[in-house]
Amino acid sequence: MAEIRVRIAGTGQELPGSPMKVDLCRTYRAWVERYDTLTPSDREALRARRDALPRRPLLSVLMPVYNTPEPLLREAIASVRRQIYPDWELCIADDASTDPTVAAVLEEESRADHRIRIVRRPVNGHISAASNSALELATGEFAVLLDHDDLLREHALLLVAEEILANPEATLIFSDEDKIDETGERFEPYFKGGFNPDLLAAQNCISHLGVYRIDLMRRLGGFTIGLEGSQDYDLALRVIEHSPPTSVRHIPHVLYHWRAVPGSTALRIDEKDYAADAMRKGLEASLKRRGLKARACPSLQPPFLHLRPRLEAWPKVTLILSSRGEPAKLSDTLASLRRSTARSFAEVIVTCPVASSSALAKAAKGWRNLRLLPLDGGPASLRNAAARAATGEVLVFLDEDIKPMHRIWLPELVRQSMAPGIGAVGARMVTANGLVRYAGYRLGGESHGTAAYAGQYIGMVGPGGRAVLRQTVSSVSVSCMAMRRDRFMEARGFDENLPQALHDVDLCLRLAVLGFRCLYTPLAQMVCRDAAPPTPEAEAEALRARWGDALAEDPYYNPNLTLETTDAALAFPPRRTPFRYPQDEPQPNVDSPCLV
Repeated sequence: MAEIRVRIAGTGQELPGSPMKVDLCRTYRAWVERYDTLTPSDREALRARRDALPRRPLLSVLMPVYNTPEPLLREAIASVRRQIYPDWELCIADDASTDPTVAAVLEEESRADHRIRIVRRPVNGHISAASNSALELATGEFAVLLDHDDLLREHALLLVAEEILANPEATLIFSDEDKIDETGERFEPYFKGGFNPDLLAAQNCISHLGVYRIDLMRRLGGFTIGLEGSQDYDLALRVIEHSPPTSVRHIPHVLYHWRAVPGSTALRIDEKDYAADAMRKGLEASLKRRGLKARACPSLQPPFLHLRPRLEAWPKVTLILSSRGEPAKLSDTLASLRRSTARSFAEVIVTCPVASSSALAKAAKGWRNLRLLPLDGGPASLRNAAARAATGEVLVFLDEDIKPMHRIWLPELVRQSMAPGIGAVGARMVTANGLVRYAGYRLGGESHGTAAYAGQYIGMVGPGGRAVLRQTVSSVSVSCMAMRRDRFMEARGFDENLPQALHDVDLCLRLAVLGFRCLYTPLAQMVCRDAAPPTPEAEAEALRARWGDALAEDPYYNPNLTLETTDAALAFPPRRTPFRYPQDEPQPNVDSPCLV
């Protein structure tokens, strides 16, 4: 074990808990050595898989080049020539490099391998124009994007070809990635989840390796001139606009090494200011094309973005507050809501035990738009009853131990819940001592749902900044959940066969079957005062019986990340055999009883 000290950026102060113990045997270097280094037998097995392919689609690797240092250029080209999969062409566009060694290297490499095709642009046009010149050379089915100083793993194109054959409708394929320094050390992996449309509105979660169907690329006009620095992000947005979600495929393996050198955004994300500006412009253009009324705003983790939907009119909102019958706690919660709510709402419905209704009525005195709903039963049945009685267009479910941290919590939840395609929206919940209680639910393994990043410091942004970015998640917590009432009713409400817990997870899974996404937004931040009660094992078993293998692997999480802790640390070992990608996806059992 080694000790590290963590300081808060810009303050010089150590984070509470420093120095921390770090197990060097569980670092990324150790993970790579154990699970992500090809052996001779691995290569032999991969070659056998290649030889067994029923057909081998031609892959066109597009590489725009400009004044690339000779060693880096040669390494990038060599990474293509080393591919286990041989059916590729390397289409290189030299963007009028002023360094004569670039032309000499390209000439030499093209003579050595007939699959390398070169075009020299007469004038420098920047990366979008150069990428379009490379695209003009391509004769393959799919384009594989490679920067002029980055590296492909030697099995990258084989796994891409297998994915194409397994999913003939694929239009875009992306993989995990990491970074590589000048010494060849691999670091800072980004293990991505499956296609996440809402996270894509915050960051380029496609990035490297990106593989695109060429006929669709050409139909859309290739790379956009004027969005240099974020041209790949813009391309991904435009391709996805013309693709069903099932045609966007993720390969959960590191297939790309992003070179971290001075001046590269791999080293510092703000190295190129124009890239962040181009990203925002690309997203705004996509919103306009899709007719979505929303603004691309700064996120909690610049330069990433936060999508803020625009509303034509403020809808009626019903707050449904679940009380366990403690007058002092209800009074405290209502006072907090009054102080922290910038927008008016139609009504507050408080569900409570019948025996405590008189005492609670005194605690709620002075609230003209508040109704008590005295009923005995489990939380699921009480929440369903409140939803039936509500007059609001948007329902916001709250536990009585929740307090808003700021005044934008309700506008944020309501705006997001009214967006097209959105089912339930969940907030970021933290404890009074600065720890994350919940940032969306994560499915997987034997668990019925893990609170993502629970117990981590509030300043932790998570891998790729995901702890503080708006994104699609498998489930959100009913402790603070907003959704349109009509969608709640369409999903038949909470399952009263799961009376105490997990009815939120079950509802979110049923919303997904109906085609609605569940959303986590970190801009709605709430303080939790009480610990979550334990989940009855009978309810956990009932949930597993209904959903089966659909609970085994979260589509928005990565099998290379652990299910043992909440912090998205590396999995030792990963849950998928290295260099393999199972084609059979788990199918849920959606034959649930009528609930509302």
